[in-house]
Amino acid sequence: MHFAALVSLVTLLFATLGLSRSEEPSQQDFSSLSRGDVTWVLLSQTVNTYAELVDQKRFDQLDRVFSQDAVAHYSGSYRNLQGLPAICSALALSYSNMTTQHLVGSTVHVPNDTHVLAASAFQVTIWDRNNKVAGQYFGYYFDQFSRRWSDGGFGGFWTWVIQERRVRFLGPGPTLNGTIGG
Repeated sequence: MHFAALVSLVTLLFATLGLSRSEEPSQQDFSSLSRGDVTWVLLSQTVNTYAELVDQKRFDQLDRVFSQDAVAHYSGSYRNLQGLPAICSALALSYSNMTTQHLVGSTVHVPNDTHVLAASAFQVTIWDRNNKVAGQYFGYYFDQFSRRWSDGGFGGFWTWVIQERRVRFLGPGPTLNGTIGG
């Protein structure tokens, strides 16, 4: 009895926050999005999950942050990656011989009522095999997010995934054959 009441309460809370399945992305107005908004939190969580997965070399789980038809523009030969398999393969190859630590901060910009764009500053530290800093680089992720229905937990919920990513490197950094992921 108590569990059923809890599920009902959480479902009501999700619906109140705009996370119910009945509310399609095109019906929600993002014009007043702010740092305290649950959408901002979910967008930030997506970007931070990306950093965590890359640092832990869990490239097979990048479907948690990218759509299946995502496009990514990093550097070098990774300038135009089409689709999740290409993104996963490129990042796995790029980071195969290094240990990384990402630091990410997000700022959200809202262009219309169906997609959200975010600019996220990042810094990546590269560690060598002796646990010494081998290099650092920094820049911005420019991401376009789209909403995706997730069937997990409490009957499901809307979440955000990266539809397109453009990376702008601003600072020095190591490269592998002229190519590095972000």
